[in-house]
Amino acid sequence: MKSMAEVLEKTKKQLNKSSINCNICAQGDELIIAVARCIECADYLCDTCNKSHGRMKLSNSHKCVKLTGDIEKDYKMAIDNLAQRNIDCTEHNNQPLKFYCKTDKTVVCTDCWNFNHNGHNCVKIEDVAEEEIQNAFASIGQRKDFLENQAKMSYDLTDTQQQKLEKILSSIQSDCRAMIKELEKYFNKLQSKAKKAHKTIIEQIQSQRSDIELERGDTERTLHYMTSLQKYGHPVEIVNSSADIKQKLQDWSSKLLSADFEHHEKSLDMGSYQPGHLDISKLRQFLTSHDETSVKTSATSLQSKRSQLGPLSVPKARRVLPSTDKEEDISTDTIPF
Repeated sequence: MKSMAEVLEKTKKQLNKSSINCNICAQGDELIIAVARCIECADYLCDTCNKSHGRMKLSNSHKCVKLTGDIEKDYKMAIDNLAQRNIDCTEHNNQPLKFYCKTDKTVVCTDCWNFNHNGHNCVKIEDVAEEEIQNAFASIGQRKDFLENQAKMSYDLTDTQQQKLEKILSSIQSDCRAMIKELEKYFNKLQSKAKKAHKTIIEQIQSQRSDIELERGDTERTLHYMTSLQKYGHPVEIVNSSADIKQKLQDWSSKLLSADFEHHEKSLDMGSYQPGHLDISKLRQFLTSHDETSVKTSATSLQSKRSQLGPLSVPKARRVLPSTDKEEDISTDTIPF
């Protein structure tokens, strides 16, 4: 008796040869073409060995089949006949195992049944094998169906999660665009106010510069008169002119210009607005989760989120009001999110 694995291995080795030789003769280094194959021994036999095999006591019950000479056909025939081979009892020589004892749950031959299992519930081994193979197929089939269903659920869940991710990313991008739009509006407004304050300051400086130019022209003309008077004037003319000169000096003293250029220089200093100091500490998470696996958000909810998150503090810029020393904030607004 040979196991199914041994039979298959031996048969595959024969396929690698150009012809099938007798296994018995090959032991004596003789290469004789085989004409038959013993199903029980899985040996290939020449005509002489085949006849001897049928006459020997240990093998006269073995079934032998004739070979066709086509290696592939003979291999297929050998595989098809595997189930027909006898598996002998280890206790009783030349006795095939044909029954199954349900009492002792073991396979037995005829002698085993008669001597060791007499009165036990013994049935044909073929019936038990068929029942066992059907039960095994049923169990394996159920497991196969279960695993296929689990695999399908896994793929479906992957698709569902991908759809959820795409929906979440779309909402995040939508809110991001809305937030950027609000920030752009805020900074555009801030720039507009800064430009307006700059324009006001420039107008004040230009106005003060015009007054200074007028006064400077008057001063230069007076200085030119004094220089000419000193160089060419008679002492009498100098004395007579001293009253006018004193009056001029007194007039200048009463309306002394005090242009606060230092104040203008600091009015749009970087201290009024600090780049890179946008305070986002008060921004709260506006993506709200209903459970651990889903996040819902939309751009249409941006307005309601603003009132929940509170104002965002921003630096202030200041300007000098015309004709006054007072300062006024030009960026006291806050941008709500």
